[in-house]
Order: sequence, then C-alpha cells, then structure tokens
Amino acid sequence: MWRGAHRDGNITQISDFWTQRNLRAVARLWQEIGQVRDARVASALAFVFTACLLKTNRLTRFKFLKAGNGPLSGTLYVGSFVVENNVSQVFERKLADIRHYLESMAIHWLDDQKVITTVHAGQDTGIESESIDYIFTDPPFGSNIFYADLNLMWEAWLGHMTDDTHEAVWNKSKRPTAGGKTLDDYARLMAESFAEMHRVLKPGHWASVVFHNSDDRVWDAIRRAVTDAGFRVEGAVAFDKGQKSFKGVRGAMGLERVSDMDIVLNLRKPRIGEVQREAAAERPGRVRDTDLPTDQGNGPHNADAFAVTQTIATAVEHRLRETQASEGRDQASNTSSHHPRSTQDIHSAVIQRLISDGDSTTGVSLSKVVDVLSEYFKQVDDRWYLPGEEVGDVAQRDASATSDQRSLRWTVEFAVPKNETSTIEWLRAFIRLHGPQLQGRLVDEFRLKVPGLVLVKPVVKVLEENFTYDGRRGRWRLPTADESDAMLSVRVRLLEQRVTVVLEGRITPPSAPDLGQLVEDCYHNGLYR
Repeated sequence: MWRGAHRDGNITQISDFWTQRNLRAVARLWQEIGQVRDARVASALAFVFTACLLKTNRLTRFKFLKAGNGPLSGTLYVGSFVVENNVSQVFERKLADIRHYLESMAIHWLDDQKVITTVHAGQDTGIESESIDYIFTDPPFGSNIFYADLNLMWEAWLGHMTDDTHEAVWNKSKRPTAGGKTLDDYARLMAESFAEMHRVLKPGHWASVVFHNSDDRVWDAIRRAVTDAGFRVEGAVAFDKGQKSFKGVRGAMGLERVSDMDIVLNLRKPRIGEVQREAAAERPGRVRDTDLPTDQGNGPHNADAFAVTQTIATAVEHRLRETQASEGRDQASNTSSHHPRSTQDIHSAVIQRLISDGDSTTGVSLSKVVDVLSEYFKQVDDRWYLPGEEVGDVAQRDASATSDQRSLRWTVEFAVPKNETSTIEWLRAFIRLHGPQLQGRLVDEFRLKVPGLVLVKPVVKVLEENFTYDGRRGRWRLPTADESDAMLSVRVRLLEQRVTVVLEGRITPPSAPDLGQLVEDCYHNGLYR
C-alpha cells in the first residue's frame, strides 16, 4: 500500500508515521509496559497500547466538518492537516474506555465456550468434522484491502510480523517473484478455505459469506470455489453496513468504478444423497458454476457479449420497475446509506438476482453494468431511471397531474430549478400550464428563470429524454400513456438489437426453434421490418 504520497512525505519505514516527539513518547510508554513484572497486567497494558497507536501518529487528521479527529479506516493515508495528540492523554482515555467495556459486558475471557485460532482457514483448523451448526465469514474481497499491510503499524511495535504466505489477496502491482499473488492464487486460497468450511459444517446446515467485488473475474473465482467445495448457493441478500468505505465514497462520487454494497451469499451444505437428486432435477440450459470458463482475461471470457448485455439490462429493468413501484409507498422510511437508483445499488441488485436465480455472473462487472446503464437507461442527478419514466418527487408529480392553474402558475413563477430533477419538474409544469411549446421558447424561458444554472446535459437532451416532440406541429408536449409505456420498454430495444447481431452473423446462428421464436417475438412487438 506504499504510494507516491508516502514517498513525498519521506515515509520509508514504520517509525516515519510518527512525529519525532510522539515517537519518543510512544517508545517510552512501550518501554515502561515491557518492565511490568506481572505478565497478565503487562499483556492488558499492551492491549491498551495497541489501541492508542493510530490516534498518536500522522494518520490522525483534522476533520473540518466533523467533531473530533481520527484516521481514515482501511488505508495508510496521511492527510494534509495532521493532528499530534498527547500520548499520555490518549492512553488514559483508551484505558478508561476498555475498563468500562469489560466491566459493563462482564466478559470472561477464559470461558470454555470460546476458542480463538490464528491459522490459515484453508489448513486443518483442528475442528472436528461435521461439528459446526452455522458459519458466518467476511473474507477478503480480492484486491480491495491488503490487511497484512495495515497490520504493520501494530506488528512493528509488538515485534511479530504476519506471515502473509496464506493471505487471500490479489496483488495487481506486486509481481509473484516479489511475493505477490495472482487471481489464480487468490482463487486457490479461497477454495481451500471453503473446503475446510464444508468439512466442519454439519450436513444440511448453513454458511453466510459477506462478499462483493466490482470485477466479475473475482466473482467467478468465488462461485467456483464455493461449488467445488460442495456448497449450494441458495440465494443472496444485500448487506448495508451503513457507513461507506473510502473506496465506496470514491465509487459513489464517480471517481472510481468500484462497488461497496456488500452481498451475503447464503450457502448450504447438502445432506447425504441430496447431490444426486439435485443433479437429476437440474433445470435444463442453466449455466452451472462448474461450467464457468477459466480464462482470466478481460471482458465476458468468450461468452456471447450481447447475451451478457441482455442479462444485465433485463435485471436492471426489473430492479428499476420495483423501485418505481415502491418509491411512493416506503421511500420516506428508507434510512439506507445507499440510494436504490444509484450505480452501486443497482450493480449489487443485478448480482443478487443472478445468484439467487442460479445463473452465471461471468462478464457482469461493475464497468459492464455502467456501460449497459448508459446505453439503455437515463441518468438524472446521479440516479438511474427507465427511459420514459417520469422524474421528480412522486407526491409532487401526482399532485401536478390534477393541479389547477393557480398551483401550476405558482410552480412556474416561483419554483427555482437547482438540478436536473427540479428542471424536469419545472418544464413539466410549464408545458402543462401553457400547452405544447416550441423548443426555442422553452429553452429561452428556462434560461431566463435560472441564467446561472449549469446542468450536466443540455436542456435539449433533457427534453428528448422526458418529453415527446410532435413533428407535425414542431412542439414539445407531455407524452401520452402509450408513449410512456413504449419508452419504458427496454425489452423491445434488446430484441431489435438481438435480431441485428444474428443477421450480421456476429454470434453463432440460432437453432431452427430459436430462430422461429425470434421471428414470432418480432411480430408480436411490431418489428415487422
């Protein structure tokens, strides 16, 4: 995790993360703890000491907009404004916090019901076979976070460094000759861990695996490891941790194509004899995890590229229709940190749907989902909508549909558009009040209303995405119900493109029954040409 910022800050060894003054204070404190003769007390003091390290070094940054200060979790980030906390005061506060916690929880660390091991999960853990009722695990997400690197801060003081031989990560900037690991290495380590989980779990019992990644190749590795171990993927649900990670914040801002909405895979260990029955009853045509290709290159790994696009677009359309139906009902009670129309949430929903249906996730990377969203759906203020879907406040749209001239006039004259969503609402009210409009007048009226407002897309593009142009009269108007339904249908566009790639020979020719079905689908959807 060492970066150019560390080099520029003259950080070449762990001690450089402290100022000279605090380095001496921390070192003196550690020296005093080492001289305590009672081993139990010394160990407890060392525990408090480790809790102080991040609050006493240069990772602690000043927070301008929030009370207090602290490091950015999951990183070795040194901010521009560093806080140098008093070491003695930090130690006293941490000691009080830990004492209060232990006393209030009445924890007995020597309870026979608790066992702590520190071995690679893929090795023999020493746990009896088929003895565990339930497993919950949150394994490393490929190349997202390198935990051994983050441990350096504590291990350098404790004098015991983690052996990262079995660390399940995928190093993209560290060559295997220097100790780095490839995607194949990551997949192998995860497969070993799932195999051990399968060994110790009772037949018919469950394991929950928290996981997510933006790269479909990592998903393929996980799915293959799960299946090879003997588990059955019974479904997937979203897991909102409430607080976004550093990567998640950058993803939500559009600075990186990364996903941070975790998914919980529900795995079940089949009972004896169940595997044979499932194999006999398996749905024909389903892409099984064992059928996943092993090619580690980019893209959909020799799969039908359009089939992947079609799969994603169908799942996204299903998700957005669900969102559209539920917004007016329960949006007010939604306290999630993720918006159901955000790129992050939609990507997670697509993955969940595919996993729950038992379908392959090959090719379904975050980048591919973003490409499909951009081609088939419309984006308004960082939110995604169906092509012909009305945008804006649900209650306000319902009210404006039946509003009188006075309320429409109030909206047009006094409401001030601040973003694309409110711009659409203002244009809708203006057209409803004054009738179909020439493009020139609409644009001029809007610019007179908010001369300084800069939208992500031109006003003309906003009109094209949300209103209907009457070519005979040369005016923009509100779409009819039939026109809105036609715009909403992503399925027809996908069907038309499917026919195109077949006719151009860009995919393997379909069989006679499939070709007949394609012709019939075109007929029923009015694609006579």
